[in-house]
Amino acid sequence: MIAGGIATVMSLLMMVPASQILAMANFIMVECCRSVRVLLLILRACLKTLLMVTLSLIKNIDGGLHFTGNLSGSGIIQADLIVLSGSLNPGNSPGLLTLEGDVLFQDEFTFTVEIAGEEKGSQYDSIFVDGDLYLDGDLTVEFLDGYMIAEGGYFDIAIADNIISSFDDFIFPLLSGGLVWDLSILEDFSNNRDYLRLS
Repeated sequence: MIAGGIATVMSLLMMVPASQILAMANFIMVECCRSVRVLLLILRACLKTLLMVTLSLIKNIDGGLHFTGNLSGSGIIQADLIVLSGSLNPGNSPGLLTLEGDVLFQDEFTFTVEIAGEEKGSQYDSIFVDGDLYLDGDLTVEFLDGYMIAEGGYFDIAIADNIISSFDDFIFPLLSGGLVWDLSILEDFSNNRDYLRLS
């Protein structure tokens, strides 16, 4: 009975043009890819929610700081957990800000980096995190005083024990000479730190 059913299906397929079979197969493949993409987006949202809940529990237990407005300037901020949901502008055009504790950028957060040269802290903004850094939100880069990056130039805009995840969106100034922006996380095994490098 099963063999007869298979034979019937095969005979029906023989009557369908090959182009239609290929079109159907392509449609099924596209739909499967869309389903996988949706599942990945749902998984990412679930993981982000889980991370937020976990870090909120840590904050409530151990104490922490939550900045909802604009945080700027240089110096040192200390807390078990530092949550940023507003905006961050390190230094005073530009400068270096030290955050001692785990740092969480939230979804609505904006990290603005001003660049006027390749000297960290004095010519471009950077943050040093004595803990783990969880990325989210937007990254905005601005050139100062007519500065333009040259080929091979780079900026370590964040240093932390571990740098996790990525930004949702990026706003970069246009580059000349066919150059394009690159943002990567580099591991320095000699001192067990991650570098968020913009080049």
